[in-house]
Amino acid sequence: MSQLVRYMVRPNSLTVKEIIQPAFSSVFPLGVPHGLASVFIRWGDKGNEVVRLEDIASHFKPLIGSQIKHIYVGSDSQNAIDQSICMYGDIFKIYYLNVSRSDTGSFYVEMQKKDGTHRVVEYMKLNLMQLYLSVQGNVISGQLSSNWCRLEHKLHDALGKAYYNYHAIGLTTY
Repeated sequence: MSQLVRYMVRPNSLTVKEIIQPAFSSVFPLGVPHGLASVFIRWGDKGNEVVRLEDIASHFKPLIGSQIKHIYVGSDSQNAIDQSICMYGDIFKIYYLNVSRSDTGSFYVEMQKKDGTHRVVEYMKLNLMQLYLSVQGNVISGQLSSNWCRLEHKLHDALGKAYYNYHAIGLTTY
């Protein structure tokens, strides 16, 4: 399954040049740090559907006291990123994709300002940036009840990192 996911979401050379490399340069200007963990906090539009059972602490708890010192935080919620920095910025070096996000149920604020196909293209670019940044972590923490986190998990495994831990937060059945 992991290899199928990798095949389906493999980027072409234009995507790598125009989307993925610029994202890497903005988040990791000195290169991806050794021993990186990735945390994905799914709050945005899902926050309108269900109660947030999993707080910030549950995502970071498995990483405290480990050899991990660098964490990439991905989220559809700017509030989740801000809370992560506030609560754990003194323990970990935290990286994130610096784009405008909204906690009102819309994934990115910029998307509200654009129309039609252009809006979808921009939305996909941002998602691809975040996906390929997230799977760089050796260790990942996220909610496997989230389709996005399951996609990250499968791609992470397909990239040869299946022997690293995936810290499943909350419900793990899917």
